[in-house]
Amino acid sequence: MFVPARAMRALGEKSEQFRRSLADNAASRKEYEAAWERLSHLRAAEVEERLGGVPWPGARPCAELDRRGWVIRFEPEWKTAQEARDWALDTLRGVPTVAVDGSQVPPSKEFSVPVALVQVSWFENYHDPDRPYVKDVRNDVILPGDEDGQISAFGDSRLSQRRFVMEMETAVERIESLAAEGSASLPGILFIDGTFVLSFAGRMAPDVRQTYLQAIFSLLAASERHRVPVIGYVDLSFASDLTSMVREIEDLPDGNVVDAQMVATSLPPFDRTPAFQCARGDVLPFYVTEDHDYSRDLCFLYMTTGLDRYPARIDFPRWMLEEEGLLDRVLDVVRAEIVVGAGYPYPIETADAAAVLTGEDRMAFYRLFHDFAQAQGLHTSLPAKSISKAHRR
Repeated sequence: MFVPARAMRALGEKSEQFRRSLADNAASRKEYEAAWERLSHLRAAEVEERLGGVPWPGARPCAELDRRGWVIRFEPEWKTAQEARDWALDTLRGVPTVAVDGSQVPPSKEFSVPVALVQVSWFENYHDPDRPYVKDVRNDVILPGDEDGQISAFGDSRLSQRRFVMEMETAVERIESLAAEGSASLPGILFIDGTFVLSFAGRMAPDVRQTYLQAIFSLLAASERHRVPVIGYVDLSFASDLTSMVREIEDLPDGNVVDAQMVATSLPPFDRTPAFQCARGDVLPFYVTEDHDYSRDLCFLYMTTGLDRYPARIDFPRWMLEEEGLLDRVLDVVRAEIVVGAGYPYPIETADAAAVLTGEDRMAFYRLFHDFAQAQGLHTSLPAKSISKAHRR
């Protein structure tokens, strides 16, 4: 049981340590903010020179830095929320936006057959009064023997792997659908909830890592082939690519400061940093295939999405920088979806709501499986307690 009074007493005993930790963090953040400001007069070539040939400094500047500077201002100024919404609706008119997300139901140890479910949803909005939006899901049931037959022993990791692959497969399908529609200006934008730089994969066994990377490569390849922009959106990012770059240049101690903290004070709402190439050494050395080097193709920037909020991280493929004005048009659509979503991109929020599987959904799936097994004459040895619980909920 949890006793709040005892927990509060334990917290109180550590109050001085909390104060010291907060003071240390604040000092480190100020040090990095000052260093970021000192670098703000440099051009891209000067940054590279100061990096001194470090192969993976965390981040590298792109040519946009020389054209636009270290802070890129957002021009429109709204006086009211209605003005912001009017701008957003006008910006989105006729531009399809799609988001993909996933969820899963793990196998239960109470069941003799460890059946699991993966679900991926997508939300597609054409912003056209003559075309209704599309919200749909696809499912995959995973049994022993699937995923190398290790679902029982490694359920969570195997399910997460299958879920990620399904998300990317669905995203590629949506890109191909958008491309088939055709558009003279912007064929549409696909949102992914998360980054394209899969640091966790760098710590995985080679075969598992390759499964994740091939899935993300398929997304990046489809985006470039069909010229459909893709955005990886991270609302609260703990990445430290820019702080790693600053630390290399300024020879700073590791202050446990993340990018969003360092750049926050220089970015009013909807202003952004220029694009940077991600140069993270933990996983990007693996972003190479026989046909293509993706390790240099991933770019990112930070953009503030509201008052008293850390900037969001936005990932995108380098090809989007190569088409004149494309990134600006895409980011205006991202801003518009954030306005409509009251601080968070509406397509991602809607896809997430469609994808999520609650505890009640989990029990409904187990009940469905039980009924299916009975109808098929399968002997699954389901425990009576679980059957009763599933049918009551």
